[in-house]
Amino acid sequence: PTPCTDCLSGRNCHTCPQLTYTAGATNIHWICDSSGDAYNNEAVEGTKCTPTHRCKIGENEEAIPAEIECKSPEEGSDQGAWDFGGSGYNEGTCDVQCPCEEITIPKSEDTNLFCDSDSQPVDDGDGNWKIDGSTTCDVVCDGQIFIPISCKFNEDGTKTAWHIAYGGQDIILDDETTCFSCSGSNCEEDPNTTAATTKAPTTATPTTATPTTPAPTTAAPTTAPKDKP
Repeated sequence: PTPCTDCLSGRNCHTCPQLTYTAGATNIHWICDSSGDAYNNEAVEGTKCTPTHRCKIGENEEAIPAEIECKSPEEGSDQGAWDFGGSGYNEGTCDVQCPCEEITIPKSEDTNLFCDSDSQPVDDGDGNWKIDGSTTCDVVCDGQIFIPISCKFNEDGTKTAWHIAYGGQDIILDDETTCFSCSGSNCEEDPNTTAATTKAPTTATPTTATPTTPAPTTAAPTTAPKDKP
């Protein structure tokens, strides 16, 4: 059809419904090529939007579409429709979450867990906590060392991974990691989990860019912070 931006066409523009914004540290959002954003305005047909990040989701690891577009309405309709490129998304679910694999935090004398009030961990009934990518927590070692753990995007925004903050560094856990604890032996007791192998610094001010000492054990590092940052 004639572009609705052509004033000589005499054709009225159609608009698509506003996108529904869903907050989340690892949620996809959309940036559009029109004035205003599609979350607070009905986009005019022909508007194209690209995702802020990319990832694969679901059991079939379906890729986030590289672009969505507001298309003119089908016959018999007065409202435009978003074209998600056959991805199966719709206006209500376009801000999907790029998840991290569930990770286990074993309950033990030296390990405690405090999470945001709106994202509590799951007790699996076997003496472990389970947290997913929507959960942000502090792993507390020996009641005095706080290690934040959360799911984040990598630098190029194409993948998510579990991150811990320790010794002034942002440390990315290996993809194979399914368990994290103050003491690695706590994870080794569960044959269904893989302990973190990403190494954490032993002091708050490490001298090398690549830490060489394994993640914190039950003995508190001598120079680690005593209070929650």
